[in-house]
Amino acid sequence: MSSVLVMGCGDIGLRVARSYRQANMPVTGVVRSAAGAQRLAQAGIDVCQVDLDRPVAPDTFATGDALIHYHVPPPREGRGDPRISHFLASLDSSQLPRRVVYLSTSGVYGNCDGEWIDETRPPAPDTDRGRRRLAAENTLREWAETHGVALVILRVPGIYGPGRLPVKRLRSRAPVVDERECSWTNRIHADDLA
Repeated sequence: MSSVLVMGCGDIGLRVARSYRQANMPVTGVVRSAAGAQRLAQAGIDVCQVDLDRPVAPDTFATGDALIHYHVPPPREGRGDPRISHFLASLDSSQLPRRVVYLSTSGVYGNCDGEWIDETRPPAPDTDRGRRRLAAENTLREWAETHGVALVILRVPGIYGPGRLPVKRLRSRAPVVDERECSWTNRIHADDLA
C-alpha cells in the first residue's frame, strides 16, 4: 500500500494514524474542524480538513493503492448516511484504494435481549442510529463490490479508555444501572481497537 488515509481522525483515528506513522507509512488524517486539524498537525500527522456534510470535490483525497480507515459517523438524524456517499462520489475510479476498513457498530444487531451474538447474526437494527450505520455498511459494500476494492467492516461494541469513562456522571451521583438489571455486553479498550 502506498499510503494510509484516516477519515474521521478523532480519538481512535489519531491512535491508528500514530501507529502507521511509527511504522514509517505515509498517513493523512481527515477531520472537519480547525481544532481537529490543529490537533493532528501537533501530533505530526498530515491533515486534510473536509466537511462531508456537503459534496466533496473530485480528487480531494489521495486514494490510489491506499488503505482507508473510515471512522466518520453518520449524521445524528435520518436513516441513511450521506457523508459516506459524498466521500465515495469524490473518488476517482482510476485511483482506487486497495482496502477500506469501516468502523461500524454492534448496534446494527439491535436489541438481542442479552443473547450471545457473533458476526453470523443477521443485522436487525431497532434504532435510527443502528439503521444509519447499516445503511452506510450497505452503501460501502455495494461500492467495494462494484469497484473490486477489499472491504473490512468492524462492528465495534462500547469503547472504553482514558476520557471515555462516565466519571463526571458518577461524581454527580447520577443514577446508574443496578447490577441485577445489567445484561451481558461487550467493551473494547480504545488502544486495542486502534
